[in-house]
Amino acid sequence: PVERFVEKVEIVEGVGKVENVSYNSKKITFDVMANENAKVRVNTIYYPGWNARVNNHKSQINYSNEKGVMELVMPPGDNKVELKFSETPLRIFADTISAVSIFFLLFYRIILRKLKVLRLTNGLIV
Repeated sequence: PVERFVEKVEIVEGVGKVENVSYNSKKITFDVMANENAKVRVNTIYYPGWNARVNNHKSQINYSNEKGVMELVMPPGDNKVELKFSETPLRIFADTISAVSIFFLLFYRIILRKLKVLRLTNGLIV
Protein backbone atom coordinates (compact mmCIF):
# COMPACT_ATOMS: atom_id res chain seq x y z
CA PRO A 1 0.00 0.00 0.00
CA VAL A 2 1.15 3.50 -0.87
CA GLU A 3 -0.83 5.25 1.86
CA ARG A 4 -2.26 4.35 5.25
CA PHE A 5 -5.97 3.62 5.51
CA VAL A 6 -8.32 6.30 6.84
CA GLU A 7 -10.70 3.88 8.57
CA LYS A 8 -9.84 0.38 9.83
CA VAL A 9 -13.22 -0.87 8.55
CA GLU A 10 -15.20 0.74 5.73
CA ILE A 11 -18.18 -0.02 3.51
CA VAL A 12 -17.02 -0.15 -0.11
CA GLU A 13 -20.30 -1.29 -1.74
CA GLY A 14 -23.86 -0.70 -0.57
CA VAL A 15 -25.28 1.58 2.08
CA GLY A 16 -24.75 1.25 5.81
CA LYS A 17 -22.79 2.26 8.87
CA VAL A 18 -19.85 0.71 10.77
CA GLU A 19 -19.62 1.17 14.55
CA ASN A 20 -17.84 -0.15 17.64
CA VAL A 21 -14.61 -1.06 15.85
CA SER A 22 -12.10 -2.77 18.12
CA TYR A 23 -8.89 -4.39 16.93
CA ASN A 24 -5.48 -5.76 17.81
CA SER A 25 -3.09 -8.08 15.98
CA LYS A 26 -5.21 -11.21 16.59
CA LYS A 27 -8.82 -10.03 16.75
CA ILE A 28 -11.03 -7.47 15.01
CA THR A 29 -14.66 -6.86 16.00
CA PHE A 30 -17.23 -4.36 14.76
CA ASP A 31 -20.95 -3.84 14.10
CA VAL A 32 -22.43 -3.12 10.68
CA MET A 33 -25.91 -1.69 10.14
CA ALA A 34 -26.58 -2.33 6.45
CA ASN A 35 -29.62 -0.97 4.60
CA GLU A 36 -28.97 -3.50 1.80
CA ASN A 37 -26.38 -6.13 0.91
CA ALA A 38 -23.03 -4.47 1.50
CA LYS A 39 -19.35 -5.22 1.04
CA VAL A 40 -17.19 -4.28 4.01
CA ARG A 41 -13.43 -3.85 3.71
CA VAL A 42 -11.23 -4.53 6.72
CA ASN A 43 -7.95 -2.73 6.09
CA THR A 44 -5.74 -5.57 7.27
CA ILE A 45 -3.79 -7.73 4.83
CA TYR A 46 -5.08 -11.30 4.70
CA TYR A 47 -2.85 -14.17 5.80
CA PRO A 48 -3.88 -17.82 6.20
CA GLY A 49 -5.20 -18.17 9.73
CA TRP A 50 -7.78 -15.36 9.62
CA ASN A 51 -11.35 -16.59 10.21
CA ALA A 52 -14.53 -14.51 10.05
CA ARG A 53 -17.89 -14.84 11.77
CA VAL A 54 -20.89 -12.67 10.93
CA ASN A 55 -23.75 -12.95 13.43
CA ASN A 56 -22.00 -16.00 14.90
CA HIS A 57 -21.95 -17.82 11.53
CA LYS A 58 -18.75 -18.61 9.64
CA SER A 59 -18.26 -16.19 6.76
CA GLN A 60 -16.11 -16.22 3.62
CA ILE A 61 -13.19 -13.76 3.51
CA ASN A 62 -12.41 -12.32 0.08
CA TYR A 63 -8.90 -10.90 -0.39
CA SER A 64 -8.59 -10.81 -4.18
CA ASN A 65 -8.50 -7.01 -4.34
CA GLU A 66 -5.64 -4.73 -5.36
CA LYS A 67 -4.41 -4.33 -1.76
CA GLY A 68 -4.88 -7.90 -0.56
CA VAL A 69 -6.98 -6.72 2.38
CA MET A 70 -9.97 -8.61 3.75
CA GLU A 71 -13.49 -8.03 2.47
CA LEU A 72 -16.78 -9.50 3.73
CA VAL A 73 -20.32 -9.46 2.36
CA MET A 74 -22.95 -8.26 4.85
CA PRO A 75 -26.66 -9.05 4.65
CA PRO A 76 -29.16 -6.23 5.28
CA GLY A 77 -29.80 -5.43 8.94
CA ASP A 78 -27.70 -5.33 12.09
CA ASN A 79 -24.58 -7.50 11.93
CA LYS A 80 -21.97 -8.36 14.54
CA VAL A 81 -18.63 -9.23 12.94
CA GLU A 82 -15.65 -10.97 14.51
CA LEU A 83 -12.38 -11.80 12.76
CA LYS A 84 -9.80 -13.87 14.62
CA PHE A 85 -6.27 -14.83 13.67
CA SER A 86 -5.22 -18.28 14.81
CA GLU A 87 -2.35 -20.59 14.04
CA THR A 88 -2.76 -22.95 11.10
CA PRO A 89 -1.97 -26.66 11.56
CA LEU A 90 1.20 -26.23 9.48
CA ARG A 91 2.44 -23.38 11.72
CA ILE A 92 1.70 -25.42 14.86
CA PHE A 93 3.64 -28.37 13.40
CA ALA A 94 6.59 -26.12 12.45
CA ASP A 95 6.61 -24.50 15.92
CA THR A 96 6.61 -27.94 17.54
CA ILE A 97 9.52 -29.14 15.39
CA SER A 98 11.47 -25.97 16.28
CA ALA A 99 10.83 -26.35 20.01
CA VAL A 100 11.77 -30.04 20.02
CA SER A 101 14.95 -29.30 18.04
CA ILE A 102 16.03 -26.59 20.48
CA PHE A 103 15.34 -28.92 23.41
CA PHE A 104 17.46 -31.71 21.91
CA LEU A 105 20.32 -29.34 21.04
CA LEU A 106 20.40 -28.02 24.61
CA PHE A 107 20.14 -31.54 26.03
CA TYR A 108 22.95 -32.75 23.73
CA ARG A 109 25.16 -29.79 24.76
CA ILE A 110 24.57 -30.49 28.47
CA ILE A 111 25.37 -34.20 28.05
CA LEU A 112 28.58 -33.39 26.13
CA ARG A 113 29.67 -30.97 28.86
CA LYS A 114 29.02 -33.56 31.60
CA LEU A 115 30.96 -36.22 29.68
CA LYS A 116 33.88 -33.83 29.29
CA VAL A 117 33.87 -33.07 33.03
CA LEU A 118 33.74 -36.81 33.84
CA ARG A 119 36.69 -37.51 31.54
CA LEU A 120 38.73 -34.69 33.07
CA THR A 121 37.99 -35.82 36.63
CA ASN A 122 39.04 -39.37 35.74
CA GLY A 123 42.36 -38.13 34.37
CA LEU A 124 41.48 -38.62 30.72
CA ILE A 125 42.46 -35.90 28.28
CA VAL A 126 39.86 -35.05 25.70
